[in-house]
Order: sequence, then C-alpha cells, then structure tokens
Amino acid sequence: MSNLNAERRLQDAIDALPREVLPQRDLWPGIEHALLEPERAAASWPRRTALAASVLLVTALSLYYSAMQPEPALSNSELERLLLSLRVEHELNKRMLLVQYKDQEPYYAGWEQQLMDMEEAEAAIFEALRDDPENLEMIEILRQVQEKQLNLIDKVFDPGAGTI
Repeated sequence: MSNLNAERRLQDAIDALPREVLPQRDLWPGIEHALLEPERAAASWPRRTALAASVLLVTALSLYYSAMQPEPALSNSELERLLLSLRVEHELNKRMLLVQYKDQEPYYAGWEQQLMDMEEAEAAIFEALRDDPENLEMIEILRQVQEKQLNLIDKVFDPGAGTI
C-alpha cells in the first residue's frame, strides 16, 4: 500500500513540473551568426590536419633515428661484474634457505647430488654467457636453473613449498 502512495506522489510531482523549459537567454543571435560564417569552421580542418601531420612526422623521425643508433655493448669488465653479482646474489639466497632449514631433516635422500648437478649446469651457463653475453635465451635458462635450485631446497625440507 505504501508502494502505491509513493507511485502516486511521484506521478503528482511529475505532473506539477512545467511542460516547457525556456533558456535563460536568447540563443537565436548565436545560431544566426554561426550560420552566416560557415567558412570559419571550414578553415579549421586544414590547420588541425597540418598540426597532426607535423606531430606524426616528428614522432616517426625520432623513432627511426633512435632505432638506428646502436646500443652500447657491455665491456668485458662490466659483464664480469654483472655475472659475478648474479652469482653472488643467487648463492646468498641459496645459503639463506639452507640456514633456514638447517635443523630439519630432509624428506628426500640424494637431493645433494641433484643440487650439485644443477650447480654444474649453472657454472656451464655462466661460461657460455661470458662468450655470448647478449644471448637472452641463455640468461632465461640461467634464471630457470637458479630458480629450480631454490625450489629443490624448499621441496626437500618443506614438501608443501614450491615445486621441483
């Protein structure tokens, strides 16, 4: 019943609204002015087109010339430092995990051999990266091997942790 009262009050309020809304000022002079000067609107598109073309040209030229400039290659000493920092950071992460699990018995036997095999693979990848430092696939493989080492340690001491 209250729903009917609310609908009736809403309908009464709608019926009380004025049927026509007049603008606050006379709009016809502005409309007449726009109709009498159509060339002004037509003259703006060449300006906009020229502006867009110039922005496009500058963007295209900057992209073209920036792509032509060779990227500076790493020197051997910089490469050695980068590889050393990657190795040191990974060793630190590995040691931190081993210290975290030092008082626990491993759930799997023979995990040390698996870890040593992965460490040998890691060393071989580092050697390959010294010969071809810009080989992104080799860097990705290195990252995967290092991640598998950490996952192995986690899985050996906490089977619910990562996956091998």
